[in-house]
Amino acid sequence: MPDESKEYTIGFGRPPRRTQWQRGTSGNKKGRPRGSKNLSTILKEVFAEKVPVKKNKGKSPGKAGLISKLEAAVRRLVDRAIAGDQNQQRQLIQLAQWFEQRSNSLPAPEIESLSNADREVIALLHARLRLHDGGSEDE
Repeated sequence: MPDESKEYTIGFGRPPRRTQWQRGTSGNKKGRPRGSKNLSTILKEVFAEKVPVKKNKGKSPGKAGLISKLEAAVRRLVDRAIAGDQNQQRQLIQLAQWFEQRSNSLPAPEIESLSNADREVIALLHARLRLHDGGSEDE
């Protein structure tokens, strides 16, 4: 700490020294408890849980199966939207628009991202692997 004998003016942004944080002392003494989860983690876990469903195809009795809660929720949303529920139709359209915007915002993969030197190295490695496997170099 600075020399205590010097004059220290108290004011905006300059609290009294006795109320300032001491070195080595955190403002959050207990910290975040171990094992506590944020909303994103909780949602991922809940959506990944499996629920039993019956799949009815035609007039034959349905088979029981397991799907994730997220898939079940999306299926229910789509089924209700198709049945004519306008609120569900609106939500489905918003979900589709959000998904389309998100997928369009991702950068397209670069097809021609390899340099000529990279291509030469790959060709040499490929030839070396073919020779190692017993194949001929002319393949």
